[in-house]
Amino acid sequence: MKCISFFVCFFISLQSMIVPSYEVLISNIESKVDTIHEDRASFLSLKCRDIEMDVTSKKTDLRIEMDKQEKCVDELERRYKHKKNYYELKKMEYGLELQTIQRNNSILYPYKIQKNLSLYFDEYRNVEVEYLKHKKQFDKNQNTLLLYDEYLERLSNCQSRLLKRFSHLAQINESGQHNEDSMISGTEHLPDFGGYES
Repeated sequence: MKCISFFVCFFISLQSMIVPSYEVLISNIESKVDTIHEDRASFLSLKCRDIEMDVTSKKTDLRIEMDKQEKCVDELERRYKHKKNYYELKKMEYGLELQTIQRNNSILYPYKIQKNLSLYFDEYRNVEVEYLKHKKQFDKNQNTLLLYDEYLERLSNCQSRLLKRFSHLAQINESGQHNEDSMISGTEHLPDFGGYES
């Protein structure tokens, strides 16, 4: 019994673990950029690069998904507008018919008109609900995409600030070019990756 309660507590604690969001990670990096010590700067830069690669990957995946969603939303919007216009046309048409029926004092025919009009309205409402649901998801994804762009810009700014503070570690000269004097001598004679020289 004690083992079961232990496992239950363990699984509940796993579910309640909070995975830090990009906002928290990037804010932490931004706060450390100006205060980090020289020997930890490369670690922070690598962390920045890793988060940037992850955000870029998620952004690419989201862009692919949004391209598919956009086609679906456009098709649903077209169907929605068509059903709405058709319903409005039928409503106006049945309204005119109803006026002539009321003049003739027919009892059963208005019920048939109301039933047909209800069918058209139900079709229109179903397409509208589906369209609005997909449109809402598409808009949410667009906002997420903008957020990813903001994250990438903030990460790029962090990298730039790190480079500016520790340019001597990166062997970058004042003009922003790589310092050739800092290259290991003899690297031009090294074999290609995976190759060897005899």
